[in-house]
Amino acid sequence: MSADDGGGARLVDVSGLPPAVGDAITALVHQQTQTPVRPAGAGRAGTSTGGAGAADNDAAQSEAFRAHLGDLIQAAEAVKGFGEACLLDATAALVADVAADHGISWDDPRYAGKVAVHRKSACRAVVHELQLLTGSTLTAARDRVRFATALPERVQQAHDLLRSGGCTWDRARIACAETAHLDPVLAGQVIDRLLAPPGRTTSPNGGEPGIPVSHAGFRARIRRQLALVDGAKADRARRHAEALEARDACTFPSRDGTATLGVTGDAIKVFTAQQRLADLARAAKAAGAPRTLAQLRADLAVDLLIHGVVPDHQHLGDAPAGRLQVIVPLAALLPEHLVQAVAPRVPGAGFGLAEVPGLGFLTPDQVRAVALQAGSTWARLVTDPISGQVIDAATTYRAPAAMARLVRARDHTCRAPGDCAVPAHEADLDHDTTYQPGATQPTDGATHPDNLHLLHRGHHDPKTWRFWASRQHDDASISWHTLTRRFRTTPFDHHRPDDHAPPWVSPVEQKIGIHLAAHREHDLTPHVFTDLEDLHLLHDKDEDSEHERERRYLARRYHLRIQRCNGPHVEFPDPKPPF
Repeated sequence: MSADDGGGARLVDVSGLPPAVGDAITALVHQQTQTPVRPAGAGRAGTSTGGAGAADNDAAQSEAFRAHLGDLIQAAEAVKGFGEACLLDATAALVADVAADHGISWDDPRYAGKVAVHRKSACRAVVHELQLLTGSTLTAARDRVRFATALPERVQQAHDLLRSGGCTWDRARIACAETAHLDPVLAGQVIDRLLAPPGRTTSPNGGEPGIPVSHAGFRARIRRQLALVDGAKADRARRHAEALEARDACTFPSRDGTATLGVTGDAIKVFTAQQRLADLARAAKAAGAPRTLAQLRADLAVDLLIHGVVPDHQHLGDAPAGRLQVIVPLAALLPEHLVQAVAPRVPGAGFGLAEVPGLGFLTPDQVRAVALQAGSTWARLVTDPISGQVIDAATTYRAPAAMARLVRARDHTCRAPGDCAVPAHEADLDHDTTYQPGATQPTDGATHPDNLHLLHRGHHDPKTWRFWASRQHDDASISWHTLTRRFRTTPFDHHRPDDHAPPWVSPVEQKIGIHLAAHREHDLTPHVFTDLEDLHLLHDKDEDSEHERERRYLARRYHLRIQRCNGPHVEFPDPKPPF
């Protein structure tokens, strides 16, 4: 509600909005009326000329100013999310209003089917209306209408987060698109997990960090949750065998003179091949090869397939064999009867999903089939199902290489705030306290596990340039001070229920959800076959023959298209076209 206070100023009442959104709108309005000014003497540490006390005061003012700018950035994101929620609410209301005007009699024997078809038509009409009103692409308009008309069991949590400013439309859209093949109730549970706050990042006092999970972390969550859902299905083994039977290597030529080679096969072998290519590329790059890592991976793969070796490659020397690092829960290595005994006390222990860092996940059947096999290509890191800590890191303390292996196993991914999911093998080992030659204690700069953590290059550089600062604690947690915020990140827990226990939906909920989705959630992309089915449903069977109705429909549809292009009238042959 807005009003004039008598002096020309407009007062806005935000009391009815979600608290976070109300605060965000207030902050943004305040910024426009009273633009914050950077403190005159504030800057990088050591730039003040007024003594130590003045320098400390300037640093505090600079930190407060930057924190305020961080608040404004997050406030703008919160308002955008709230705006998207309002847009979706209006879209859903418009679809409901148009769909309600169907004029179909209750006593029609095909009432439910006809109403569903009319609702689909209403959704398509609203897609074009939304495209008109917003200037968005047709695909973007369809995504919004699909989300707005989805069952609450599927999208309610995502919608609530949008309305409270807790997530962005892009994240909500991706989460719904990636789970569209699941029944509504199961999809809703997975979406809740995907949009949850970053688990390894907290505020200094242990509360929620107020930042979203990183993009890499979000994509890793998608891969993990879909692997959990797929691996928990009873027919998973049969589908895996059928897919493996159909494995192939295919080439897809492009118009620019290049081609793409795709290979399908067992995940273990494909992951190992990819890891070997990555190792070879890094070795060549470290030896001075001028090409990028991506170019090296592509060239090495082709050379290996054509020649069996890498011919005349001065940068590689003896090419390393393929070796795959896999994070294996202890449950995956135990006999089946022991796993079942542990499972009731430890959520997810009976599932044993294994992870290939940066690539994907392996189901229990794959783990048990290969993990203990003689001559295995795995470098396994076994984790305790209770604590989630690494309990098997062979020769950990004997050499620097073993120390690096320990740190990589402990951290698992980049340790930056936001649950950055860049895997260990793509991250740098960073000294928390700057390295000092001869130092023996971690706090003095020694090369020690308590003074090392993983950072991928994108997060390592701001720390190297001293825009970010970190301090590692005895429990392996790290306190971070970025440009605008303070955070605390915790060590990686290799066993978290949301990461290892697949979502569970009762058969009744699943069946009801699938039945409702068939009538309420529609594919909004025009398709000649489904359109013909819908047309038949909306016509009475005794009106005329099915052949005549279909022929008239096709003639009318394609004749109108040709008229728009000023083309000639087209008469369809008899019999009808073969589609």
